[in-house]
Amino acid sequence: TRWYIVGFVIMAFLIGYASSKENKILLCAVSYIGVLIDLILGTIQLKVVAGMTINAALIAGLYPFILKDLVTISIAVIIGLRVKKSVAGILTKNAVA
Repeated sequence: TRWYIVGFVIMAFLIGYASSKENKILLCAVSYIGVLIDLILGTIQLKVVAGMTINAALIAGLYPFILKDLVTISIAVIIGLRVKKSVAGILTKNAVA
């Protein structure tokens, strides 16, 4: 699981950076890329640690999660953008005070 965690940190950095750019298309693309990086790093570690073939590691560590993660990312981006928009005034008001 170590490389899944490393991939998660990379993913969080990329998504945070893309979120600061105020570009919805960039945010969506980077979110998908970040999750793919996370899954690929974790799958590579699974292959090495468990001594699996690459095909077996893909079947165990990548394929079962792709669809779920794509749906989750879509929902998270939609909700995140709405929350960011709704708290923008509050954050700006508190920053001035």
